[in-house]
Amino acid sequence: MDNNEIKIGDVVRLKSSGIIGVVSSIIDYGTHVCYFIDLGMILKFPARLEWIELYDNNM
Repeated sequence: MDNNEIKIGDVVRLKSSGIIGVVSSIIDYGTHVCYFIDLGMILKFPARLEWIELYDNNM
């Protein structure tokens, strides 16, 4: 799967830590796009596209 296909509701993994979460919103700030990941905490984790990848639980 291409990372350009990441959308709200997709399950993703943070490349640096391997933590898995769900994309809850995507905001385009003009200079960059921020993906907010629900990791089960009070605040959503803001991430750039290059920090995340689609998670395939069949791996």
